[in-house]
Amino acid sequence: MEQLERVKREFARQADSFAFSAAITDEQLTSRLVDALGSAAAGTVLDLACGPGIVTTALGRRARSVVAFDLTPEMLKKAAQRCARADLTHVEFRHGSAADLPFADDAFAGVVTRLAVHHFIEPDRVSAESFNRAAAHSSPPFPRCGDA
Repeated sequence: MEQLERVKREFARQADSFAFSAAITDEQLTSRLVDALGSAAAGTVLDLACGPGIVTTALGRRARSVVAFDLTPEMLKKAAQRCARADLTHVEFRHGSAADLPFADDAFAGVVTRLAVHHFIEPDRVSAESFNRAAAHSSPPFPRCGDA
């Protein structure tokens, strides 16, 4: 639990600068990630460890609905502000740990995460949780690293 708290504190501290970093906000890279979802991008999508909502906003332009999920309340606040500026009203913001997702199996057409896996204490567990939450018919439910 100590590692989770360190990650949370660090991203709370970085929320303002992280939200506007050129490397983080690159629209071409974000579009590639959304495109990698294929038809799942038009459904309900989970943006896992959403940070300041850059991918959330891109998903929101295509998806029926998006759940932005993050450990850090300050990042969720930035994500909500970004989505509000984009007039996206079909995004839900949820706080929690990626290792313990509070969603039913098959709840999402697709799941994405970007720039976060190296922060997960148990990446295998997070991957399993994520795959279980993506609908079995989604192809691919979770973009492969080389796809995005």
